Amino acid sequence: MRKQLGAAVGIVGVGLLGLYASGNPAKRIEAEIDAAAGAVQGTSVHGLKADVSGRDIALTGIADTEAERDAMLAALNDVPGRRVVRDMTTVLPVAAPFAMTVEKTGDGMVTSGHVPTEALRRALSGPLGEAGVGALTLSSGAPEGWAEAAGAGVETLTPLINGKLEMSDGRVALSGLALSPVEAAMAEAPLEGLPEGFEALVDLTLLDDGKPFALDVSSTDGAAVWNGGKLPAVMPAEALGAAFGSPVEGEPEIAKIGEDELHWPLAASQSLKALAALKSGQLRIEDKAVALTGLAADPATAEAVETAMRELPEGFRAEVALEVEDDGKPFGLMLTSKAGVFTGAGKLPAVLSRETLVGLTGAPIEGEITDARIGHDEEDFGTAVAAGVAALKTLESGSLDLSEDRAVLSGFAANPDAAAAAEEALSDLPQAFEAVVEIELIDDGEPMDLTVLKDPSGLTATGKVPAALDGFAYGEDVATDELTVAKIGADNAGFVARTPAGLNALREMEAGVLHVTDEGVSLSGAVLNPEAEARVRQALAGLEGDAPVIELDVLDDGTPMSVVVTKADGAMSAAGKVPAAMEGFAYGEGVDSAAVTVARIGAEDTQVAALTQVGLEALAQLNTGVATVRDGTLTVTGEANTQAESDAVAAALAAVEGSTFDLAVLDDGAPVAFEVAYAAESGMAVSGKLPMGVAPGDFAAASGLEAASGTPAVSGLSDAGGQGALDALGAAAPWLPVTESLRVVQAAEGAPEVTMVLSPGADAELVQAAMAEALGNSASVSVSAAEPAAEGAERVNAATGEAQVALGGAWLPVVGFDPSAQVCQEQSELALSESSLNFLSGSARLDGQAIRAINRLTAIARQCFTLDDLALEIGGHTDNQGDEASNYALSQQRAEAVVAALTARGVGGARITAQGFGPSQPVADNATAEGRAANRRTTIAWSVIGEPPEGAATEETTGEENDGAAIEDDAATETAEE
Repeated sequence: MRKQLGAAVGIVGVGLLGLYASGNPAKRIEAEIDAAAGAVQGTSVHGLKADVSGRDIALTGIADTEAERDAMLAALNDVPGRRVVRDMTTVLPVAAPFAMTVEKTGDGMVTSGHVPTEALRRALSGPLGEAGVGALTLSSGAPEGWAEAAGAGVETLTPLINGKLEMSDGRVALSGLALSPVEAAMAEAPLEGLPEGFEALVDLTLLDDGKPFALDVSSTDGAAVWNGGKLPAVMPAEALGAAFGSPVEGEPEIAKIGEDELHWPLAASQSLKALAALKSGQLRIEDKAVALTGLAADPATAEAVETAMRELPEGFRAEVALEVEDDGKPFGLMLTSKAGVFTGAGKLPAVLSRETLVGLTGAPIEGEITDARIGHDEEDFGTAVAAGVAALKTLESGSLDLSEDRAVLSGFAANPDAAAAAEEALSDLPQAFEAVVEIELIDDGEPMDLTVLKDPSGLTATGKVPAALDGFAYGEDVATDELTVAKIGADNAGFVARTPAGLNALREMEAGVLHVTDEGVSLSGAVLNPEAEARVRQALAGLEGDAPVIELDVLDDGTPMSVVVTKADGAMSAAGKVPAAMEGFAYGEGVDSAAVTVARIGAEDTQVAALTQVGLEALAQLNTGVATVRDGTLTVTGEANTQAESDAVAAALAAVEGSTFDLAVLDDGAPVAFEVAYAAESGMAVSGKLPMGVAPGDFAAASGLEAASGTPAVSGLSDAGGQGALDALGAAAPWLPVTESLRVVQAAEGAPEVTMVLSPGADAELVQAAMAEALGNSASVSVSAAEPAAEGAERVNAATGEAQVALGGAWLPVVGFDPSAQVCQEQSELALSESSLNFLSGSARLDGQAIRAINRLTAIARQCFTLDDLALEIGGHTDNQGDEASNYALSQQRAEAVVAALTARGVGGARITAQGFGPSQPVADNATAEGRAANRRTTIAWSVIGEPPEGAATEETTGEENDGAAIEDDAATETAEE
């Protein structure tokens, strides 16, 4: 401020200096000083005044603060040309806190505190009055925005009945009494825009909640209850009772306002009087809306109340909804029943409702029945209704007409018992009621009972059936002349369902009785078999809720009649089931019939007996057999010893209708005679007639073969004539791999004839001798060797299963390998392990089976000699027993015999050599028999020409070596083993 003042003084000072310079007189100087001082004084809060006299300045007035005063003095001191500046100001005191209190009472505004400016005092004088603002002390220290906050605070008191505003620095507190929430909100509104830094605290009390005057009163039988609302202050609680005519229970709320309400109490009083006229009701008033509901005793009362409610004070709106307790008509009931459907009309007292009536009938009631609001004490009427309804329910159809002192019951009763029950029910009427009964009978009262008898004459129905079966089709097989159809029971569904089911079941029986009642169905009698029993039970199975009583006698187990007579080992036995007609049937002496059951049915069935007798006679002529009688036919199967016997039985059976037979003859009469033929290419075949118990497979087994073909006849009488052939085949079995053909012929008489043809190169003489020794005189034997086959011919040997080719006059096995000295050695060793290379004891003659080993070695040698550089050495070896020279000679001879056999088959030449080693190369200890046997051997050694062989295939030779003496050709052979 001081700077601002200084700037003003400086401007004025420049002007004064100009005056001095211009030489103006003193007045003009005073005027210029006064102008400069006036510019300074305009910036003060309370309007400080600078008075100029000549060149002297006096500062007067009220300074807001010392700082303001000092700034003004300093500014005046800076005015050019002044001489003296005097301080004649008053500085306002500082109020701390800066406060103001305004209280509004019934007498006006009472204020105290501070005011920051006179301008604010003048502004507040309007709402506060001159006296009110005069009590405020002008002070400094007011916070910024005080004037705005004070104006808003004083404004809050206007809508209040009384209140107090307390301001202290930045705190504005308002308390007091408002008429309603509306006025409270108006009081609080100015405080919402207080300047920044001011805080408003409000604590107002409401004189009223602001809700409109209201009333909620209910009444029952002259007693009224206050349910809620708010009465104006002009209407005390006692006014409610005065208007209603009796005290109103409850504590009504009396508002603190409404002392001048005149129409509202008048409307409430008129409405309460209308409520009092009702039996019960409820009155609600809210502001000027009136609602009255309730029960009027009669229509006249209802009309009077509605008229009174239309006369409420102006501006009030009344809604009236009334019910009339009673129409004045007498109590009464008309109730009809037909087919379980009830129809009613009338008026029931309050003691009895329509719902209660429905409970009595047990079914809905059609029609209009009024439930009166009066008659709570009409207990006799209620008792009469209960008795009348109970009586009506016993009738098939009828009506009940009940007045206040009379009950009329009419209709149709099903039977005397139902009529009696109706009258018994009406006996419960109160004494004041007269009973009138008009009942007609529909039925005689006898129970429903259908009886149907089935006997050989047919089905007969008797008894009484419900009306539901009127016109029922019992069937042409049922006599119904003695059957009565009642007039009741048209809805008897159970009886209707049981009757056809029972009839269907009875028809499945041989004889019986069917009973159908209201309670169920029963059936007793006889059925043919279990199948018939099942059909009976199935026919009754679908009856819902019923448990049929069924007592059945099953005459038969259901299995068909059949007799099986069996003859075996000379004895006959019978088993099965026969009809009653065969009771005591004579099966014949020696026939066991204990397993035969005589049925209870079939007393007239003579066919089974006749066929059984024929079957017994047929079996008597057979060796074994079975005669079966079933389904009217006779079947005989069996065996006759001869064709003549079979023909006789067949002729007898053919003459019987319904008979069939299948007879076998044990033997055709021809003698046992057969032939067994073997060929190396095709195997074994059997033809002719074999003895009993012998089959082609037996001949194959004796020969070491897997099977034999052919279907020879078999004797049914004799088992002789087969063993000789089996023995012959067993003797020939060792030679079969080198046999081209073999025939064993067994004639009707005599020993079998054996003809053997051996493979080319075989020793037939040795085989002939071996076969003769094995069979002796039990067979005649002829052995020969076959001529060589065509060169290159091929076959598979039936005895060995190996493929063969004809080369060099012999049948050689087919071999396939890539030759070398080592491979040829391995193949030779394998050949000697699969077939033996044998000599006669003490001889260099190969035995009859050695041909197989020779042929194998030949096939290997042919393959190996396709290489020009291979050579074969055959070595003979002995043990050390006997003469050493003889042993060397024998070993050489045997080696040469092998070389000769190979050469004869087209292999060898100079590349095959024979070498006898005697006992010089033992491979085992000669001190033991086993060692000597190992040392007697034939060796096969392959090598590349010019190189010594590395190993040799060895064939051991069993038996003792000779001592140089001659050995007979038929001596035992020795077996060469590796």
